[in-house]
Amino acid sequence: MTLPFVPELPVSDQVPDWHVTAFAWRGACLDVFSRAEHSIDDCCEVLEVSGCDLGPMAHHNFSAARANALRGFLEERGSFTAHARPCVEMLDEWCALMQQRVLVAHGKMSVSDAGLTLRYREHRGKKGVTAHEQSFSRLDMLAFLKRISEVQRRLHMQLGQIKAASRRGGQNAA
Repeated sequence: MTLPFVPELPVSDQVPDWHVTAFAWRGACLDVFSRAEHSIDDCCEVLEVSGCDLGPMAHHNFSAARANALRGFLEERGSFTAHARPCVEMLDEWCALMQQRVLVAHGKMSVSDAGLTLRYREHRGKKGVTAHEQSFSRLDMLAFLKRISEVQRRLHMQLGQIKAASRRGGQNAA
């Protein structure tokens, strides 16, 4: 005698749990930030292998410092390729978005039916503590994820052009 197999599906016909959706949004945002950091690191590595000196900040622990080192290198050598100037602008745009990364990654999340609120306390040594707070409606959450995804994608493509120019010209291109 065989029993019919009826799988238990992890989803139901009920409305999905909003808390799970909010945490998935946070994870998706962090994934986009991570992909951008990898793109910047890969570009720095290719430039250094081809003989370019990006300075000590290119090896800093903080991703913003590495992005600024790459930005400074490309800004100083605007003639590196036709892609250097647009890449500097995209790095500026990305660095502005990266300020939200700490809040998304480390902020305490409060979820409500309307959206979520992230709170983060920045400890500034003798200067005390600075509180940061930002609320996102459900639409704001989607818009933020879309924005960082679009900027990350454009930055990745532009950095690919920089890497290709570096491989073609090496240090002579700098």
